[in-house]
Amino acid sequence: MKSLLPLLGLLIALTSFAQDDENNRFPVDPDSKLITYSRVIPVAGATKEQLTGRIKYYFTHAFRERTLRYIESDAPSGLVSTKGVLWLDLGPGNLLAPYEEFLLPVSVWVKDGRYRYVISHIYALEHNSANDVPLETWVKRTASNRFKNRVEEVIQKFIADLNACMQNNKLDDF
Repeated sequence: MKSLLPLLGLLIALTSFAQDDENNRFPVDPDSKLITYSRVIPVAGATKEQLTGRIKYYFTHAFRERTLRYIESDAPSGLVSTKGVLWLDLGPGNLLAPYEEFLLPVSVWVKDGRYRYVISHIYALEHNSANDVPLETWVKRTASNRFKNRVEEVIQKFIADLNACMQNNKLDDF
């Protein structure tokens, strides 16, 4: 019996470590402790005005119909921000909720030749509740690694599409 206690303790510690490691797949800002995606991207030859036009175009086309909450723009600072809802198809194995919705606040600062995006304060929208859940809480209480992987995939695709749009100089001549 005494020999089982250390083994049980080791098993609990390893399980806890594995769960913590699994929850760390998302980038966390060390100051705010929030899941945050942020990066500065160079765009050779693009002006601040061109980049502003590109990001507004992307925001209006990136979110499903009626899920774009707003687009705000402050020309002097170069800030363009929005909130929109991303849908996450969880597939046929999830009968109670075949999809999840995530409110994605996005801020982009543009300058001549570069831009910086910040995606933070992400919320899972609860279908049968008036309470939205911070992504950090949703990650901790969601057991399925498949769902966590899908959330990360959808956010990364959003970022990749944003970056592709910002590099597309054909949008400047519309």
